[in-house]
Amino acid sequence: MSIMSYTGGTIVAMAGDECVCIASDLRIGEQMTTIATDQKKVHKVTDKVYVGLAGFQSDARTVLEKIMFRKNLYELRENRRIKPQVLSEMISNLAYQHRFGSYFTEPLVAGLDDTNKPYICCMDTIGCVSAPRDFVAVGTGQEYLLGVCEMESKVGRVYFILEDVLMGERRKDSEENLRMKSFIRIYSPSKTFLLPHFQTSVYSIIMLLGSDGSFSSKVYNNQ
Repeated sequence: MSIMSYTGGTIVAMAGDECVCIASDLRIGEQMTTIATDQKKVHKVTDKVYVGLAGFQSDARTVLEKIMFRKNLYELRENRRIKPQVLSEMISNLAYQHRFGSYFTEPLVAGLDDTNKPYICCMDTIGCVSAPRDFVAVGTGQEYLLGVCEMESKVGRVYFILEDVLMGERRKDSEENLRMKSFIRIYSPSKTFLLPHFQTSVYSIIMLLGSDGSFSSKVYNNQ
């Protein structure tokens, strides 16, 4: 059993037209044993940037503290909000500094820049960045999620695609096949909506909307 899959966990992000959607499961456990069902794995960095940390959750907490410390120093020095591209480079440098004794966590960054252009990326334990324009996934369900996202992204809309993908992943990954109360959150600069009608879900979904983004935005196409 790899330490990366010991506590389980899956995070996926998808970019749309002036929006990004990032989702994660809420379970933490020791292999098939469940410890808690409200573990937060996606964290707010700024109003337009979120970071997800999959893997060993003790290391994830340490990495999050270091990320927030460096982010605060950056904003004090530069006197501006950090962009998702800058945050990804910052996390990559942090991970590479510990390459000989790496943290057992895979970070994922999702956000909007100053022009509300979506940016998503993920990286491995030593900070190698992968930044596709449409979707990324990390964690124990990564291989399954990437395949389903590739199929679904051609025909659907961001939020509903992630909803379907995560429900399928829950059935596929036996370690995360649980039922519990959860919520779906849609975030915009002016309001936060809680939609508690998916009571059998194990996931939280956060959606960042730009000025022209919408709940039904399609998957981003940069071509």
